[in-house]
Amino acid sequence: REQLSDLVSVPGRHVIFNLSGIRFIDSSGFSALKLAAEISHARGSRFQLCNVGDEIKELLSETDVYNAFEILSSYEVREKLELELDD
Repeated sequence: REQLSDLVSVPGRHVIFNLSGIRFIDSSGFSALKLAAEISHARGSRFQLCNVGDEIKELLSETDVYNAFEILSSYEVREKLELELDD
């Protein structure tokens, strides 16, 4: 939680959190992710999730926090990385 908060608290930083291979997140994990999203929004940085599996999407929907996150597809992540590498 603390490391994630530190990452997103830098103004203007863009963090893409890869959930590939994650099939379950408990309430503590959801809390940490939601806090990271809130901090990044408050500091003018971006926090996005990618490679969110169906199990996690379902858990996010069941806990009513799905809309608290920006969720990227694998294609969107690849496109963003290619743009940054070209700069």
